[in-house]
Amino acid sequence: MRASPAAVAVELTNKAAAGRTLSYGEAMASPCASCDTSPCCSYLPLASFQAQTLVDLDNALYLLNFDFIELGLSRNGDWHVYYRQPCRFLSPVDFSCTLHGTPDQPSVCVHYSPYSCWYRPALSPAGNGSYHRIDRRRLQVVLGAVRFDDERRVVEVPTWEGLTAAFEALPIEPDPEPVAPRTLTPNAPGRPSVAGLTFADPLVQSPCDGCSAWCCDTLAFPMPTPATAAGLDYVKFVLGFPGTSVAVEEEQWSVLVSTSCRHLEQGRCGIFGLPERPIRCRTFNEWTCSFKRNLGATPPDSFIRIGHEHFEELAAIYRFDSNGNATHLPTGAEIAAHLRSSPTA
Repeated sequence: MRASPAAVAVELTNKAAAGRTLSYGEAMASPCASCDTSPCCSYLPLASFQAQTLVDLDNALYLLNFDFIELGLSRNGDWHVYYRQPCRFLSPVDFSCTLHGTPDQPSVCVHYSPYSCWYRPALSPAGNGSYHRIDRRRLQVVLGAVRFDDERRVVEVPTWEGLTAAFEALPIEPDPEPVAPRTLTPNAPGRPSVAGLTFADPLVQSPCDGCSAWCCDTLAFPMPTPATAAGLDYVKFVLGFPGTSVAVEEEQWSVLVSTSCRHLEQGRCGIFGLPERPIRCRTFNEWTCSFKRNLGATPPDSFIRIGHEHFEELAAIYRFDSNGNATHLPTGAEIAAHLRSSPTA
């Protein structure tokens, strides 16, 4: 009688722990069978950047102020931004995909090869030697060793071996307790639009007054406009993670992540005016703020937010050729008009 997949997984895990080698037949068994954390379904890649200036590193500090955001540093110097949250379709019992083998499973997941999985070795406690997970404590180690020139360009960085040694005493901080993200709807609380104000009016001079601080509990990451079936499938994949939505403003697409800055206190910045406040926040121009304009009480007609519940409606207005290229690429205005008239709006 053949062993069950669970028994095979246990046997392979025991062999790996004992440092034993696998036969060809054993190696052909899916590595997913012995993975008990499903990191590929719990880390959503959001962006990558190079830390070449003080502003770049300040951006890293800014991002790590937000719950469920983790950074990574590759040995080649690339920084990566991840949203650390289990996919809504991941079983909390055995970390298996509840959509596996169904037409609803995103193609990006169907075609992901577990035999070349990057997530499992890189995100394990031991790591894979070429990638470091970065949280707030580890970032302080990096910042303490970086040096700049007068133009605030990075001219000296810590060695990879030095970081590896320092991080051994700094295990990654555990996830914060999950909280229900604030629903981003056009009817969310916010200051109503008032016409006829003069330039000297306090509402004009202090745009943050009465605002619900959308900039402190929403992160926005630009994404390519989906122009193929694979691109639209990626949108479906992104929306599988709780707290995410996709925004379209005119022809610019973005991934929105609903989270919260750890310094947000009763709708206001708890470190306002203090040295530890990120440069990005200190220099943010509230007069041109897009967060309040788009996510507040009266979003413009040119802006639309797409949630997981809206995906089928979005997909319905796309048309493709036999190669999966979009033959009809809907404009932002067309998407907004269609979704606002749909039953799920």
